[in-house]
Amino acid sequence: MMRTLFEKELSDLNADLIQMGAYCESACTNVVNLLQHENDLTKTCQQIHEYEQKTDELQKTLESACIKVIFSQQPVAGDLRLISSVMKMVADLERIADQTSDIADLMESNHGLNGATNPTLVQMAKLVTNMLHQSIQSFVTRDATLAKSVSKMDDNVDGCFKTIRQQLIKTLNPDENELENWVDVLMIAKYLERIGDHSVNVSESVIFCVEGAQ
Repeated sequence: MMRTLFEKELSDLNADLIQMGAYCESACTNVVNLLQHENDLTKTCQQIHEYEQKTDELQKTLESACIKVIFSQQPVAGDLRLISSVMKMVADLERIADQTSDIADLMESNHGLNGATNPTLVQMAKLVTNMLHQSIQSFVTRDATLAKSVSKMDDNVDGCFKTIRQQLIKTLNPDENELENWVDVLMIAKYLERIGDHSVNVSESVIFCVEGAQ
C-alpha cells in the first residue's frame, strides 16, 4: 500500500514537471513569434505572462511535493535521484519562464523593437526553444543521449550573442532612438543566452536522473 502511494506521488511529480516544461516551451515559442512579428504584440505578451504565472504555481506545488515525499517516504537510490533532479529542473524552468516574461516586457515597452527584426536574434530564440524542447523530451523519454546533445547546441547560442554584440558595436550611432533599440536587442539576446544555459542545466539534471552522474 505504501509503495503504491509512493509510486503515485512520483508519477504526479513526473507529470507536473512535464507540464511545467510545456508552459516554458509555449512561452519560448511565443517569444519567437514576437521577434518575427507574426502575432498580435499585446495578446502574445499577455500569453507569455500567463505561462509565467502558471509556471510559478507549479514551482510551488512541485517544491512542496518533493519535500513531502523526501520526509514521508525516505526514498533511496533511483527514486531519490529522480526527486532531486526534479527539484533542480524546477528551479531552472522557473528562471526560463521569468526570462521569457522579461523579454515580453521589453518587446511591449518598445512596441516590438520599433518593428525591427534582427535575424540573428530570431535564430537565437529558435535555438534556445529547440534546446528547451530537447531537454524536456529527454526527461520524458529518460534519454541521456538526447540530453547530452543539448549542451553542444549551446555553443551556437553563444555564437549568436557574440554576433549581436558585434552588430551593436559596428552600427552604433548618435541617434538616441537607434541606441535605445539596440540596447533592448542586446538585453533580449542576454535573456535568450540565459534560457539556453538553463536548458543545459535541465539536460544535465536528466543525465543525473538517468545515469547517476553528469
